[in-house]
Amino acid sequence: MGHFYKEVTGSLLEPDDVPRFLNQIPAWRVFIAAQLHVLWVRAVNERPPGKKKAGAIDTDTAVYLTFCDRFLTHDKRQFDALTVANRYNPRKTRVQRWSELRDLLML
Repeated sequence: MGHFYKEVTGSLLEPDDVPRFLNQIPAWRVFIAAQLHVLWVRAVNERPPGKKKAGAIDTDTAVYLTFCDRFLTHDKRQFDALTVANRYNPRKTRVQRWSELRDLLML
């Protein structure tokens, strides 16, 4: 993140400034939380990752949680990662599985 921050702002992001930065920009806080969750899940999983693991695009979408009221997904691992990341979202977006919404619409 330090290189990106310097490219955008022209200054370095000092380690002591990271908590303030993450608190001021919730999209980054939620994005980092999703990335850390996926890293943790992969690290503690006894089996090697398979085709059904949450990928970069799945977790990168966490940044959208701070900009919407509802986020729908049909992917269980994305749902799990975004549900955890959403805990750090001041907006408290509703992360919902497509099947849940579909069932509500069918009533």
